[in-house]
Amino acid sequence: MGTVRKVFIGILTVCMTACASLALAGASCNDSYPDFINPTDIGVGPGPTDSDNRYAIKVQSEGGLALNGVQVNLKKNGSTVVSGISRNGEIVVYTDPDDYELEVDATSLPAGYKVPAETVKTGESKEVAVKLPSGVISTTASSSTRYTIGNILYDFTFTYNFEDSSTEYKLSELVATHKAVVINFFFTSCGPCNVEFPYMQKAYNEFSDDVALVALADPSRDSATVVKNFAKRGDGENSYTFPMAVDNAGLHSFFQISGWPTTIVVDRYGAYVYRDSGTNPSESSWKALFARFASDNYLQPTPPEGGDDPNEPTENKKPTGVTESDYRLMPSQIAPNSTNKVVKFETETNEKDAEYNWPWVVSNDSDYTYLTASNSKQDPSFSIIYVELDLKFGDMVSFDYALQSLDGYDMFIVILDSTTPLVQTSGDSKGWQTMKNIYIANADGHYTFSFVYIKYYDSSKIPLDNDYVRIKNISVINVADTSETMDVTRSIYHEGLTADNVVLNPQDGYYHIANTGNPNYDGALVLIDLWHRTPWSTEHTKSSTFEPDKGTHGVFDTSMYYISFWHFSNRGGEEDGERLVYQFLNNNEGTFMNNLLDIANFSDNGYLPVNQTLQSILVKFLQKFNAERNKYFYESTACELTDWIEMCYFYQHYNSENYKHDGGEECFVKHDPIKGMAYMNAYDAVINKQNDTSYPNHVDITKVNTTNGGGGLYFKFTVPHSGVYLFDTQFKTGDEVDPELTLYRQRKLVNGAYEEYPVYFTTISDDDSYDALERSKPIRTTNEDGTVTVDRSNIGELTNAFGYVYLTEGDVIYVQAHQFMTGVRGTYDFSVTDIEKDSIDWLVMASDGMFVGILDGNGEMAGYRYGGINVGYDSEAGYFREQLRNGEFGSPVYIDFIHANQFDANDHSLEDMLTLKQKDGNTTFNLRGFGQRDYTKKMEDYIAKSKQGKDESDPLYGLLEADMQLVQTIAEILKWRGDNDGYESGYWKSVACYYRHIGN
Repeated sequence: MGTVRKVFIGILTVCMTACASLALAGASCNDSYPDFINPTDIGVGPGPTDSDNRYAIKVQSEGGLALNGVQVNLKKNGSTVVSGISRNGEIVVYTDPDDYELEVDATSLPAGYKVPAETVKTGESKEVAVKLPSGVISTTASSSTRYTIGNILYDFTFTYNFEDSSTEYKLSELVATHKAVVINFFFTSCGPCNVEFPYMQKAYNEFSDDVALVALADPSRDSATVVKNFAKRGDGENSYTFPMAVDNAGLHSFFQISGWPTTIVVDRYGAYVYRDSGTNPSESSWKALFARFASDNYLQPTPPEGGDDPNEPTENKKPTGVTESDYRLMPSQIAPNSTNKVVKFETETNEKDAEYNWPWVVSNDSDYTYLTASNSKQDPSFSIIYVELDLKFGDMVSFDYALQSLDGYDMFIVILDSTTPLVQTSGDSKGWQTMKNIYIANADGHYTFSFVYIKYYDSSKIPLDNDYVRIKNISVINVADTSETMDVTRSIYHEGLTADNVVLNPQDGYYHIANTGNPNYDGALVLIDLWHRTPWSTEHTKSSTFEPDKGTHGVFDTSMYYISFWHFSNRGGEEDGERLVYQFLNNNEGTFMNNLLDIANFSDNGYLPVNQTLQSILVKFLQKFNAERNKYFYESTACELTDWIEMCYFYQHYNSENYKHDGGEECFVKHDPIKGMAYMNAYDAVINKQNDTSYPNHVDITKVNTTNGGGGLYFKFTVPHSGVYLFDTQFKTGDEVDPELTLYRQRKLVNGAYEEYPVYFTTISDDDSYDALERSKPIRTTNEDGTVTVDRSNIGELTNAFGYVYLTEGDVIYVQAHQFMTGVRGTYDFSVTDIEKDSIDWLVMASDGMFVGILDGNGEMAGYRYGGINVGYDSEAGYFREQLRNGEFGSPVYIDFIHANQFDANDHSLEDMLTLKQKDGNTTFNLRGFGQRDYTKKMEDYIAKSKQGKDESDPLYGLLEADMQLVQTIAEILKWRGDNDGYESGYWKSVACYYRHIGN
């Protein structure tokens, strides 16, 4: 049972993602202040190496932090006499006594540090200190950046949207104007995050002059609109006064945030110096944190060796004053109706874990005898008891429990065989409840269930009069003895079925059970669990779990995936920067397997149906296993290619004749649990005819949350004839969705066959579509008196996707209907319409809203240009036009005065920004603020000219060809905002549009 600690750590990672921050004794991170360069030996210069010639040079940050790997040269008359590199923040060199100048080698400095402005000299002292200034690094971090305590941060920006205003902040500016910057990672629906915000606000009220507080929302869960509304709502009474924004800079990945809330601190020197996960519902604690880093006597903290947290780790409390119960009596008392199934109850026997384990004890009241975890009010602590059961196939395990705990922090967990969490709950059960059928045995065997109560949080901060966990009436009943309608998994191996009983069904492309003569078996889908051990695992590896030979990484199931990962791939070591490659699969098969592993997390029943591609992967795995069977932890057992079915299961349905459950749900016998989640089982898309405005294809992403562009569902169709097709989405008002359609194409080959895998084709979104913006975000409202006003109260960042695509007859198109942000769930509908045209000219924005970096000859960042189409000035026409790849001109480029644009985040049109007054009485642009030039009259004339002689139904209404004078004027106005470098940056394209040609 010594693996229990590693199992818990894995489970607690899941708890963290559910907003709980838990720990076990001795658990800590392994990162420390980095050694930037390997220190060398002590430097020796002229003269003997005795105490008279010894110079000790401390190398520190301005905040007093010892720095390693920094080279310092002792110089005399401009020449280097001796050099050394700091080890443990100190350099020791030996040389003749003299007055030396200390020169810091700039190339050895850690990122973010600088050479001191003033030269340090030894003088008469042989013990001197070199203090290195530091500050936020001016460039932005690369996507591979991972911060550890002590790192200087790269700069980043975020936009705080509040009511009708928005403000952009930069980390470097906040550090320059405050003594510390506190960054809180949260998401709006996170309960523990919400708990601490009012306390944080109260402390911030007192320290706002010295401490900048920033709350960054998880971008996979919250949009800018949601965060804006949340900030306004605050604690229900007052708005929060500190900035809140979506973490679009990706800091959560840089800091490897896995639990919310998490708070980090950046000090006045730009260094990451503090981290704490878990809610902090204490005003005094927040004040103490702010005061610590705002103090005039502040010194940078030194973290303990091997730790990423500069605070002293909190060790779990050891049990005291508890008398263990006689566990031999437990079956008759706690499992009175299933004593023949219970082998024994047992406490923790592993010496290391037993030292901290609070036992479960027998308790009684007038009605019940039950077990109680003895670690009530002992923060932090854990209590474990093991219940061993002998189960037959179809045995269902249930128990009664009563729980009263701090919601989200005191966790009650039940684990099967030390590896598989079955129950994880917290809060108040409102008395005794039944946890029904937590496990149904799919094979005869001996099973161990661990009942665990973990207390993490200091209950004195959120007083709870009495916390407890109680269990009783552990019961086992076989599925054959119940009238409840249910599905039960059966093992192909344990049922004695062979490869002759498994056949491929050409209609759905999956393997099914057949030829058994048993109506309860025949026709059932063949399913596999890639993540967990199977009957094949225990038969051929003789162990249900293993620890990898290549370092101690934890305890893993002997599953097909984990065996492949640790022993048959390029991982299993420290090569985490490389793409995962399985040694027994080709690239396409490896991609297929990784996609299925991701999808398996969202399967309706946790299993995957087996098709020919997956079956071939299983066979290749077995071939590799057989070739390597004498290595690692395996025994030498023959392996036949048909053994893949030993990994598989199928479902048997009980107690209804129509394969339906009481609620009408389809049973799992023939149900595809991952329908629409992969190419192999995509839904058939319905294609609309011209003028059909329905949205027949429904997308439900309530359970799909993959890393592949937001997850979503796959649809497919064969292009009936070549031409232009319109892709369009529609979501209901109030849904927090942002639809996006990614298209993949599978071409028909000359011989009539199709390419093996579809390839990426294009993405349909709202980025440059006026159609999507106007339908989702009305720009103007016409009043009864005929006047036009701008109502932006319903404007948000969520917009429908809309786009035209030319498709070729016979190609199979796969539509991945997902959402822009990964992790966001919801529903919407989409249509694919054949508009019966060979080509179309589509009015769209000229820019994509992105900046593109420009590098100089040395590869350094020299500036930015605005993204968008390539344009060229057509001197004959007198205006800018799209520059085609062949060098010819395409559509004219227009300055757009009346539509939303890429410049304004609140979707104001250029006309709005030039004419509408803000609360302060000014327009967005001060058109009189250009010295001797006043652009007011000129822009009024341009706006009038854009509408002159045009009906509002005219697509060119409100548009003007982008001639040189107009472009230069617009560029000058935009430049006044300080957002760009004027005309040459191409930023003027943020308010421009053009006709994109689609088709022949």
